[in-house]
Amino acid sequence: MTLFLALISVFAGQNVDLVAERTLQAIPDSNPVFLQGPSDVAVDANNRVYVLDLRSTTVFVWEANGNFIRHFGHEGQGPGEFSFQANMGGRQGYINIINDDIYVYDGGNRVVNRFSLDGIYQDSYRFNLPNGRAEQFRMIRPDQLLIFNSSYTAEEPFRQIATYDKAGESLKSYIKAPDKTWRYENSSRSGVILHIYAASLFMHYNSANDTLLIGNSEEPMFRVYKPDGSLVTEIRLPLVQAEVTQDDIDEFEGQQWIKTNSFFKTEYPESKSFYDKVLPVADNGYLVFTESPVAARCQGLYARADGKAVGRFSADLGEGGTLLGTHGQVFTIAVDEEGEFVISEVTPKSASI
Repeated sequence: MTLFLALISVFAGQNVDLVAERTLQAIPDSNPVFLQGPSDVAVDANNRVYVLDLRSTTVFVWEANGNFIRHFGHEGQGPGEFSFQANMGGRQGYINIINDDIYVYDGGNRVVNRFSLDGIYQDSYRFNLPNGRAEQFRMIRPDQLLIFNSSYTAEEPFRQIATYDKAGESLKSYIKAPDKTWRYENSSRSGVILHIYAASLFMHYNSANDTLLIGNSEEPMFRVYKPDGSLVTEIRLPLVQAEVTQDDIDEFEGQQWIKTNSFFKTEYPESKSFYDKVLPVADNGYLVFTESPVAARCQGLYARADGKAVGRFSADLGEGGTLLGTHGQVFTIAVDEEGEFVISEVTPKSASI
């Protein structure tokens, strides 16, 4: 409580706004596919924006000025086609751009697809994880992958962030920890208890300066590395663990898959983890925040590159929304009153840093 009061005192009146620098044009009604579940974003050297949509199994593309250009990709099992329907957990897919190539990881088919910048399929290869599920997937180089992997089959389930080559051989392990997000209900493994709002590992690759952000959200800190494993800096922040309220519980329990699935049960801690995501803002600093699982209420701090907190920010993005980052740029995926997705590149605005 003392730390919480101190934090309120330090940041009294120091709010940070996420100001839209550009908003992407709505997809025309004449387009045969539309946004249903945007989940990842990438930008190329010309500042064109590529949004991966897991529900429409499509990549949408906008010019740097925000004008919609095209879409590419569709559902299927063949070359250049997407599934995203992973065997465990929700839909899974990630998009990365390296030089003039677009790489799309399809967690359903466990395939990395390569496309040209105009959306033409080039080739693909199958990537076999050691076991479990890739919670996050990033391409650092064409032959170097950064993966946050959950192992469900180990005697003691764990989570790990490591780099791998294309064959699936581990190159460098950055962090490994017991998986505290779930446990079996009994010895017969006939059910699973989910630990909602529990701390977990987190990673982000900032291609703008070729650094990896890696942390465990049970602590108010994260580390910045170079891909060769050398430590750049350690960032500690005056974060506090927010209380898990009844509204938080109701939000999670209201999901249809929880209501209709008897295999999963839920339990809640008194407090949330220190953060869920860390997004770099160019070379200026970081957004460090929690994000509610359905309504996408993002709350956290904007901190300078040296770790000094600037102020607090919040963003209510609506069901299906999220806050994403790529190449040092931050994007809000928001849902408006009509239920349409609005995608904007945003910059935190506050006192000079």
